[in-house]
Amino acid sequence: MAWRLVSSRQVRFGFFRGFSEGRHGIRMNWLVMRVDFAKIPARMKFLIPAVLIGLLAGLLGALCGVGGGLVMVPAFVALLGVEHKQAVATSMAVIIITALAATANNSRIAGLIDWKIVLAVGLASAIAAWFGSDLMRSLSNQTLTRIFGCALVLFGIRMLWKG
Repeated sequence: MAWRLVSSRQVRFGFFRGFSEGRHGIRMNWLVMRVDFAKIPARMKFLIPAVLIGLLAGLLGALCGVGGGLVMVPAFVALLGVEHKQAVATSMAVIIITALAATANNSRIAGLIDWKIVLAVGLASAIAAWFGSDLMRSLSNQTLTRIFGCALVLFGIRMLWKG
């Protein structure tokens, strides 16, 4: 799925449908849908982007193990108008639900989850997250945005380099 802000009131969503071969070579086929927010009731203006963010974050979280925060934090800021601190805190709460659902599904296959790693890393990350959330609240939204952007760039470069 891809989206593009057409104007301050319109968003265009594209859902990938597959590849086709034509006389100009192989092309990607998209189902395109345009949403005009001026015609949507106020209650739905929040619900539609929130559901789309949740679908994308859940899918990427399950496929890549990113927890969804990679998608949710920037989407909460850009689409829902939430400040960065609130986006981070909200994303952490949503990840609980996402992680529980994926863990329940993955635990159906014996040996897929290494519970020793879960215990060791989970305990260490819970301690770091407790103190990290105090640090997050003490930083400005601009600083948090910069830290998040740098982390995305560094991890992205490493992933592209290692393949």
